[in-house]
Amino acid sequence: MIFQTDSIGGEERLKDVEGWLKRWGGTGIFLSRWLLTPLGPLINLTSGMAGYPWPRFLFFAVAGEVLWVLLYVTLGKLFSDRVQAMNEVLGDFTWMIVGLIVVLALGWKLRQYFRAPDSEETRGSV
Repeated sequence: MIFQTDSIGGEERLKDVEGWLKRWGGTGIFLSRWLLTPLGPLINLTSGMAGYPWPRFLFFAVAGEVLWVLLYVTLGKLFSDRVQAMNEVLGDFTWMIVGLIVVLALGWKLRQYFRAPDSEETRGSV
């Protein structure tokens, strides 16, 4: 084996990954090509490390990529004449959503920042 299993979680972790790939491998590879693309590199690495058969990997990867291309080309074709109208309607709404997400994220971080010292002080006094 090329990798040292101790550096990636040990032999039992590799066995867990192999079991997961046997059960969900094809579905995970397929979905990581078009729906869950941020997970693609992780699934690629774990598939290779666990010895997932490359012909099956190639089949699910190509099927996912074909679906991705068909989906986005079809959406582009359907909505290409409506892009300007959608931009006018959703332009302000999009920035409102982005602003709301930023406010919620900052509020959550501030809440964590101000609550952390209180919880440590109460633990020390008990």
